[in-house]
Amino acid sequence: MKKILLIIFIVLAYLNYRFLELGFLQNYSVDGYAFHGSLLNMFEGIMSLDIKKFFTFNFYSYGFGFFALNLFATFPFILMENWEMTIYIPRIIVSIFAISSIYLIFKISRDYLDKFSSILLSLIAISMPGFWINTFFFRPNWMMTFFIILTIYYLTKDSWKNEKYLWRGSISFGLAIATKIQAITFIPLIFLYIFYDNLQNKSNLNFF
Repeated sequence: MKKILLIIFIVLAYLNYRFLELGFLQNYSVDGYAFHGSLLNMFEGIMSLDIKKFFTFNFYSYGFGFFALNLFATFPFILMENWEMTIYIPRIIVSIFAISSIYLIFKISRDYLDKFSSILLSLIAISMPGFWINTFFFRPNWMMTFFIILTIYYLTKDSWKNEKYLWRGSISFGLAIATKIQAITFIPLIFLYIFYDNLQNKSNLNFF
């Protein structure tokens, strides 16, 4: 599976190395263009030691961590005014989170399915148009998805023992929300997991 994902990553790296002009972003990816402007604004905040400007990224439904990660990855290219790489690097970061999400899907499915079925399930996820569309643009969707799937991975490892994997899953879910606030819609999953035994016991009492 790792070899398959490596090939997919190479394909994404090649496909993303196109349309690296700011004019393209302005016309075809409004979010990407606006996010690029946010990185430049945060960069200016660092250079001028303006803390307020550094934290002013203007998209508060998306977390600071998302922008900070991309800023530090593109920082040397912004310094060199290499605008093509400041567009390309965030796409690569998105691709890494996408590939990592698919790998986690494979790891989770291996706990319940044989290797062939797990690979097939992963390939089905890769074949979906949304996988490719969301890796071509500078957006937090795959970063959020990665942390949500990582949460599920830790919860399956914990298996209702409420030990270290539950805490790791909780931290991962917090990072998902910190990446994109829409991840909060998955919070019932956490509550259902935590209170599963209580709900099951109450159901058994009602039955008798």
